[in-house]
Amino acid sequence: MKNAFTHTLPDPAEAFREANGIVEGAAKRLRLSPEQSMALMAQSNCIVQMFEQRGESPRKALETIGRYADMIAQYRGERFQPRISARNLAKGFTLYCIEPPCGSNTYILRRGGEVLFIDSGFACYAPEMHALLCRLFPDFDGLSKRIAITHPDEDHCGLLHWFERIYVSPMTWEFFRLEAEGQPNFRERNPMHAPYTRIIRILSQYAAPPMERMHVIGDAPDDPDRPICYLGGLDFCGKRLDFYRGNGGHAVGEAVIVDESERLVFSGDIAVNPAGFTAPQAAFNRLAPCLMKDVNMDSGRFREAHRALLRRFPQQRYTYCCGHGAIMDADTPQGEEWKCAILD
Repeated sequence: MKNAFTHTLPDPAEAFREANGIVEGAAKRLRLSPEQSMALMAQSNCIVQMFEQRGESPRKALETIGRYADMIAQYRGERFQPRISARNLAKGFTLYCIEPPCGSNTYILRRGGEVLFIDSGFACYAPEMHALLCRLFPDFDGLSKRIAITHPDEDHCGLLHWFERIYVSPMTWEFFRLEAEGQPNFRERNPMHAPYTRIIRILSQYAAPPMERMHVIGDAPDDPDRPICYLGGLDFCGKRLDFYRGNGGHAVGEAVIVDESERLVFSGDIAVNPAGFTAPQAAFNRLAPCLMKDVNMDSGRFREAHRALLRRFPQQRYTYCCGHGAIMDADTPQGEEWKCAILD
């Protein structure tokens, strides 16, 4: 295989050694297997070729991949210290929010001995998340655990194998079916996203989830002309949660989950809060655009869905539990109300 790393530097041997050094360093820091290391090299090569075709420096691509590995490794073990907050809701429910340094927010609704997660973060932080959850819920291993996901990106779906039931939109089910059958998923069918998606799978140790545990929410008729459209509902311990599909602008299969009784909108990445990022979150979230150019499948459609979501659920009346960044409360700016509920 011709190696793109040698294309632009005056000494091809030196360029090849530099590229190998960066990728091998990333593999070592994350303790990747030889097979994973070879796959990382191959996908890194694809991204470098894309950079060259755009007239950009391949060194920038390599350095960004190295930075990804650095940040994921940096926050392992005792250094994994998410911002955690909690709020008591009506009828005995409690809502928890876990904001890790890298990856998506995880939300947890608890009532009695049952929990419903909304998204779950990266797979590579499974030991850290399990330890954290056992501190938060000493009975965690004995709880009945379910999860609903807002969209099938790796940073939101890393821990799906923990759960007895996995609630998904129809197109998210199709996304995972493609993965289970060894076919390119919807992100991989986008040539600008495919190498990045495969690299993140390797670095985050993502594994496709168990199809037999999935339950599709989507019994309502679809209106393809609407960027936000009702899919169906889920009952969790007497609490009604409504699912709305997005138009695939950010990710095919995206859904918004709404608790009308509490006016909570779990928006996934259709609405995020960059102003509410911690410093590590801000640094980590700057990396993906460097490699993908655009984190959205279709930015025009994304903007359309974002505007439609805010019209349907105005921020003046609804609290936004975003995919990334602090919760945006309906009554206080930038989730100020949640700051008083941050847990140790």
